[in-house]
Amino acid sequence: MKKFQVYGALMLLGASVMFTSCLKNEEDDIFDKSASERLEEAKAYYSDILTDKGGKWQMEYYANGDEHGYVYLMTFNKNGQVTISGENAYIGYADSRTHNGDPKYGTATSLWEVVTDNGPVLSFNSYNKYFHCFSSPYDIPPYGQNETDESGEGHMGDYEFDLMKYSNDTLYIEGKKREIKMIMTRVDPNVDDKVYMDYVTAMADSFFHPKVPRVFMNLPNGEKYVIEDGASQMPSMWKFHTDSVVTITYHNGIINHDGFALMDPFDADGYTVQRFKLQGDGSLVCVENPAITVDAGPLNYAILFDYEHIMQWNFNLNAFTGELGTLYNTMKSEVNKGTRRLNTINMYYADKKTYNGLVGGSSNEDYSHYVLVFNVIMRQGASINVILPVDPVLEGTNDFTMHIGEAKTTQGANLVNTIPALAQFIEALGSHKFHISAKNVLSPTVLNVAYAGDADSSMELVVK
Repeated sequence: MKKFQVYGALMLLGASVMFTSCLKNEEDDIFDKSASERLEEAKAYYSDILTDKGGKWQMEYYANGDEHGYVYLMTFNKNGQVTISGENAYIGYADSRTHNGDPKYGTATSLWEVVTDNGPVLSFNSYNKYFHCFSSPYDIPPYGQNETDESGEGHMGDYEFDLMKYSNDTLYIEGKKREIKMIMTRVDPNVDDKVYMDYVTAMADSFFHPKVPRVFMNLPNGEKYVIEDGASQMPSMWKFHTDSVVTITYHNGIINHDGFALMDPFDADGYTVQRFKLQGDGSLVCVENPAITVDAGPLNYAILFDYEHIMQWNFNLNAFTGELGTLYNTMKSEVNKGTRRLNTINMYYADKKTYNGLVGGSSNEDYSHYVLVFNVIMRQGASINVILPVDPVLEGTNDFTMHIGEAKTTQGANLVNTIPALAQFIEALGSHKFHISAKNVLSPTVLNVAYAGDADSSMELVVK
């Protein structure tokens, strides 16, 4: 028995020696280097990452907490040079103080280096006018008046960044002054900078359309959040069906090459959201939780019948199909008979206020919320407006009918009475249920409106 006890003790002693040896080797790996040596290793590590695989990166840059973000493309070379490309209004101001504020493309080469502070730091250490315009102390418009003495605070943006982490071709960085967390993502080195930036600008122009100011974030628990003014990239959010004055929050955003992101994570009813990826149908899917989507909501609620954000819709005169196409072409032929010579027939669906602005006047007629307008223009220059009040009735998610009233002007009523095909076209619009669809469910500014029971009979509405 004692022999076994001695043997067991020897085994435990051996294991203890081996464990102590492993710990010592790990301590040697960590502590046999000075802090400066470890910093130098980190410096080399991040320098290699930045120049690896062609060295091209997209930076989502935020100058401060009061404005939206800006996309830059950066190509880092091992010789210490970096080419920085961007497309925004301040690039135009950097070239000319009289710039009109439209996005302008610019590219310039300057110097970069990974330096050491309390950790590795990416420093853009020579002036690049298209990037350092955000850290310049000049009051670049529209932040200050365009005076002779333009010295001031400017955007107060960073040009040095703590390198925090690298994972999956993504660099996580933090501005040294502002401490704003940003990301850089690797880009194919064969990408043309201007083509890339033109695409980002085009997305910013159409992604969230200013004519559709409210869209909806749909949560897995069935709740929704309103996202308003996404086109400004400075959206506000609040929980749907709650008091927006009490629950509203404001955010800095950025439209990048692949979608949309917020500067800081946001807690939406217990779900963390920050980054959204664009889908083929125009919707956004949350990267953090793919069950969360963003779209414009039911089209009949958010688009055609939202009394708070009514728009003017123009009928695409070349897109009538099926029975609607036949009726429209017959109507044009009948208007063109006799002494009349037709130039064109414009058609609008709008609210009363929009119509009054359209014709350059005001009316005391009660048109309810909406009007349907046939603007008949003759070659001789005469113009006749057939103005019909419309009471839309919603049926289901994306279906509706239109109750169309009598023409409100004598001239318009006479035209309807003397052009049978015009009366038939109006009757068709008022007697059918229509189904609305849009290719882009986030920015539905072009709508297909078809008979609910006959998709081949359709028309197209385009937002004015």
